[in-house]
Amino acid sequence: MSNRSFGGDFDRRSFVKGSALASGAFFINSKHNHLKLADNPSSPFTTPWVQPLAFSPYKVPLPSFAPLDPVPDFSRNQRYDEFPAVDFYRMQTCEVMCRSHPQLAMCAHTSYDGMVPGPTFMMRYGRPVMVRIENCCPAVMPSFGSCDIITHIHNGHHAPESDGGPWDLYSPGGYRDNHYPNIYSGGDPLEAKGTLFYHDHCHDFTGPNVYRGLVGFFLLYDNLDSGNENDPNPDAFRLPSGVPDGKRVKNRYDIPIVLADRLYDQAGMLSFNTMEMDGILGDKYLVNGRVQPYFEVERRKYRFRILNSGISRFHDVWLSNGMTFQYIANDGNMLPAPMELNHVPLGVAERADIIVDFSQLPETTTELYLVNRAEQVNGRGPTGNTLPMATAPKMLKFIIRPGAVADNSRVPTSLRSFLRWIFPSPASAPSTSTARTACGPSTGSCSTRTAAMRRARSTPRKSGTSARRADGLTLCTTTFRSHAGSPATGTRWRARSTRAARMRTRSTPAIRSRWTSSYANSSASTRCTATTSRMKTTP
Repeated sequence: MSNRSFGGDFDRRSFVKGSALASGAFFINSKHNHLKLADNPSSPFTTPWVQPLAFSPYKVPLPSFAPLDPVPDFSRNQRYDEFPAVDFYRMQTCEVMCRSHPQLAMCAHTSYDGMVPGPTFMMRYGRPVMVRIENCCPAVMPSFGSCDIITHIHNGHHAPESDGGPWDLYSPGGYRDNHYPNIYSGGDPLEAKGTLFYHDHCHDFTGPNVYRGLVGFFLLYDNLDSGNENDPNPDAFRLPSGVPDGKRVKNRYDIPIVLADRLYDQAGMLSFNTMEMDGILGDKYLVNGRVQPYFEVERRKYRFRILNSGISRFHDVWLSNGMTFQYIANDGNMLPAPMELNHVPLGVAERADIIVDFSQLPETTTELYLVNRAEQVNGRGPTGNTLPMATAPKMLKFIIRPGAVADNSRVPTSLRSFLRWIFPSPASAPSTSTARTACGPSTGSCSTRTAAMRRARSTPRKSGTSARRADGLTLCTTTFRSHAGSPATGTRWRARSTRAARMRTRSTPAIRSRWTSSYANSSASTRCTATTSRMKTTP
C-alpha cells in the first residue's frame, strides 16, 4: 500500500480528468440505479420497534508485539517528538453487505472495519495515538459515492497532515497514518472536547460517502469528564458513565446516538439521487444504523451523545412526553452550566450531549419516544415550523424497566467556562465579509468556482469577532466552521505575507505548514464551534 495524498489547485488536466470522472459516474449510476435518477420514491413499509438499538464495539489498539507494517514515517508528523504515539491502531474502509431492517434488502454499504457506524474510539487527553486508515474499497463503486477516501475527525485538534483535508484523498490500495496528539488547544483545559466523530471527507463526495456509512464516534475524556460516575476525584463531573461496547450494554449509561435518514427503493435497496442538487431527504429514520429501533433503560440518569449524521436533514429533538432534560454540551464543548430544556435543535453534523433522568417518570410510564419535530420538505433546510407532537416522526423507542435502581451519577451545577473572547461587548461591532456561493448540500460543496484548497481568501482577526455573510445563488442552510489559526489547517493568526497566508495542508514536508508556536497561542479551532451559528444564503 502507498501512503500518498493529492492536493493543490485545479489545473486544466485536473479539470478534464474530473469532468471525465463525473461523466462516468453519471452513466454508472444511470445503468445500475435508474430509480435514483427519478423522483425520490417512497420507501417500503417497515414495522417499527422490532430490533434493539445496536452499538459499535470499541476500537482496540494493536498489541505491542504486532506493530504497524510497514513502520510509519514519523518525520512527516509535526511535533511528533513532543507527542509520540502511545497506542497504534489499524482501521480499514471496505464494502460490507448489511440491512438496516429485517423488511429491507441486504445493501452494499461503505464501512469502517465492516460495521456501520464505525467502531468507537475511546480516547484520553494526554495519550497520543496513531491511526493507520487503509482504503480497501473496491476500485469502482457499484452505485453512488467514491472509492477514494480521506478521514476527518470533526472538530479534532490535529496538525494538517492528519486532519483529513478534502483533497488529501487516496485511492483503494493506499493508506494514511494519522497522528492524533489528543491535547488541548493552547494547552487550555477549557478547550476540551468530549464528543467528536470521524467521517469521510472526500472532496465532492463527503455526502454520498457518509450516506453509505462512513461515520463513527471519537470520544475524548480527561480528569473532569472522566467517564467514571464513581470517580473519587472531587473535581470529576461524575456524569452517567459506561459506553456500550458492541453487545456489552449492561450497566452502560453513556449512550452514543447516530441519527440518520435514508431512502430505499421498492426492492428495499439503499437509494440516492445523484442528480438532486438541493440535498437528499430520507423517509426512514435510522438510529445507530437501524430503522426505528428500541432501547431498554433503567429508572436512572443516562447521558446521550446525539449526532446528526444526516447529510441534509435537520432535527428538533424532543421526548414524546415533553419532559425536560439537562443540556450539557454542544459539538463536544461543555457548557458553563447545564441548561434545562425540553428540546434541542441539531443542524447537519451537529452534536448535543444531554442527560435524561428516567427516574422522574411515574411508574405508569413504561414507554417513551425520541421524536423529530423539525418540519422539512426538501434538502435546503427546515421551514422553521414545529410539527405537532402527535404527528412528529418517532426515531427511537425507550422501554422503561420497572423498579428503582442505584444511581451514583450526578449533573454538576457548573461545567467548563467559556472563553471570554467569544462574547464581545455590545460596543465592538463584528467585521463582516461577503462570499457569493452556489450551494449543493448533497455534495457538501458551496462555491462559485473550483475550490483552491491551498489559497487563503480571507484572514480573520484573533481579537474581536468576525461575521461572515454568504450571499448565494440558491437558498440553503449550512454550518460554517472556522479552522483559522489552528493546527487543523496550519494557518497563522497574523500572516506576514500573502505567501504565509496560504493554507498549505499538503503532507509533503517541503511545503507543509508549520505547526509551531502559533498553535500554542491559538484557540480558534475551539469555542467558535460551541456557539454554532446557522447562516442562510439568499438569492
